[in-house]
Amino acid sequence: MNEYENLLIEQNNEIKQEWGKIFKKLDEFLPEPPQLRQPIKKEDFKSKYLKAIDAFDDFLDKNNITHMYYKYKEKYDAFKELYADGRLPKEMNKYIYLIILAFLAILEVPVNYVSINNFIHKPIISLFGALAIGMLLVFLAHYIGKFFKQLKFILSTPDAEDNLELPSRKVEILKFVASLVAFSGLFYFLYKIRTQYYVSLLGDDFDVVALSNVTTKVLINMAINVAIFLLGAIVSYIFHDPIPMYQETYYKMKKYLKIIQKRYEKLLKELLRIEKRNAIK
Repeated sequence: MNEYENLLIEQNNEIKQEWGKIFKKLDEFLPEPPQLRQPIKKEDFKSKYLKAIDAFDDFLDKNNITHMYYKYKEKYDAFKELYADGRLPKEMNKYIYLIILAFLAILEVPVNYVSINNFIHKPIISLFGALAIGMLLVFLAHYIGKFFKQLKFILSTPDAEDNLELPSRKVEILKFVASLVAFSGLFYFLYKIRTQYYVSLLGDDFDVVALSNVTTKVLINMAINVAIFLLGAIVSYIFHDPIPMYQETYYKMKKYLKIIQKRYEKLLKELLRIEKRNAIK
């Protein structure tokens, strides 16, 4: 065995030792450490190659990445075993979900703008006010739809397993009641400003038929609000998992795993680049 081969074996052994600290933390999903195919100049091996591996380890430690991954993985496994009968959580594309909710919120703008502007007489503020009302309506739909999807679990599961961050039954019911109160208050506000708007259009032409038409128009507009709210609640019901925090824990676990894997792929490219540039020919 010549000096070239001995140096290659020596450097690969050092890599294994350096990698051992990382591999103990991430042995579940990272492959064996990369091996050199040709030795690197000694002055560059530690200052560049091993330094790149150390930087990867430092990144994981300083950002608490591995700790957070295993924290959520432990919770996910517990949810899966205790409450989900081994099934995966319901898949949810957050981007599609948010786009649908944003679209529903924007639909509220033309429905509410005229009435709000008649109330405050400031077009720009009225526009943002109409959008804010749409966002609030959609947020309430999001929460209420999710609550009904998880209602069976909330009512049947005792307040326990604090390490899983299960929501308190009392708190969830209280939040639901608060949402209904907020929903009622919002609809009452919309009803009043719409009634005021249509009555202002009548001027002095008050009669039973005219007031009846006003009531009809107001109710039609309120029905549109209800329809948008129900669509939001149905979308929320469809997208969420029936077990509280199971879906969220799963996606947080995947988030940290993705960070590790992306950084690892970046490390492999960096190591290959260092090897090519500093290899002994």
